[in-house]
Order: sequence, then structure tokens, then C-alpha cells
Amino acid sequence: MVPDTTHIPIDLNDCIAQLDKIIPDSNKARIATMTEDQFSAGTHMNLGLWMRNNWNLWKGSQLSRFFNAKGIYHPDDMSGIILDSYYRYLIKKDIKLEEQIKYYQDYWEKVREEDLERQKKEFAGYHIADTVLFNYRNGFSSKNQEDKYDNNLCVARGIITDRDEERRNIKVKLLEGCEKRGIVYYDSDGVLIYDSTTGKMEKPQKRIRYYMKVGKENWFNYREWEVN
Repeated sequence: MVPDTTHIPIDLNDCIAQLDKIIPDSNKARIATMTEDQFSAGTHMNLGLWMRNNWNLWKGSQLSRFFNAKGIYHPDDMSGIILDSYYRYLIKKDIKLEEQIKYYQDYWEKVREEDLERQKKEFAGYHIADTVLFNYRNGFSSKNQEDKYDNNLCVARGIITDRDEERRNIKVKLLEGCEKRGIVYYDSDGVLIYDSTTGKMEKPQKRIRYYMKVGKENWFNYREWEVN
């Protein structure tokens, strides 16, 4: 009987049952001779990649929602838990799912804390009255502006007039924009908004772009400007 490789599991127990059908007995015997780290490292980019793609862990499958409900959101973490759990099942060891979940949650909490500290240190370098250069994270006002920028002929320069320490935002007055419309300070492309009708985060039906002309002021995330 050929295993059904099209079946997408709905929870961890279903994952283990499905892997047990897919993996040949000869491979199981070899896996049992490995350490857990060896098995995980050796399968993350093959079997793990296959699971992430074929079980739709990137696309919001029921299995990914099972993990989301437990506080696991990254597909790499999901496949890691599945692989470690299958290995432990195979060698008749306690899966310790809650312990695995805590490991990944602690990892991402540390990443968030380190990123926050990095942002605070960077933001400390932005002061009122500093001259700053726009880095066009939201794109360009026109093709002409983009061409000028590519040829080092376009500089959007501003001056910091206020700071928001809590949000790490700066208020900037645009002094130079090399384009009549100035700079793009907001673009909804790639942004998701909450739709109260569907109860989901959705892509806006209409793209929205806001421009800021020379002489005007607005609030920005500090990373949209570089200290001159």
C-alpha cells in the first residue's frame, strides 16, 4: 500500500502518524541510531522543507493553526517540533510538547528583547535639530525621482523637530525633496488592515499613498531616516 503523501495533518499526533507511514522501516532503524540533534539537523532542509511546503505551514493550513493556538507561529519552529516529536516517538521517549513550545517562545522573546535594545541604542543617536536623509523605504514619488536617486542626484533632506521616545518616532520637517510632490511617507502596498466584516487582516482594496512636500512636517519611524 502506497502512503498518502497528499494528506495534510491536523495536529501533532496526526503528523507523527503520517510520518510513520511515509518513512520506510529501514530508515526508521537508522534514525534510531542517531542523536536527536543529528536527526533534526539532517532533516530540517529536506524532510522539514517538504513538510513546510506540502503541509502548507506557510499558508495557514489547519495544522499551522493548531500550532498558532499553542503560541508557535514560524513554520521552521513548527517543523522542528514535528521532527523532534517524531524522533522521540520513534525511540519511545516522552515528547514533552510544552517544553518544546517554551524553548521556541523563549528564543523569540530573547530576539525581541535584543532587537528592542538595538532600536533604543540606534534611536539615541537621533536628536532634535539634527539633519537627516530620507532612505525611500516607501518607494519614490516618481520614476524621475528614482532615476535621480540611482545616479546620486536626488537627496531628500530634513530636520528633526520632535522625538517620541516611547514609539521611537521622529518628527521631520522636509527641507529638500528633489520632486514637486516631495517624498512618499506612507504606502499601503504590502500592508494588511483589519476588516471588521470578515474578522481578518486583509489587503486594502485600493492602494493608498501619501506624499509630503518640502516645508511640511510629519512623524516617521526613525529607521526611515539616516542621521547626516
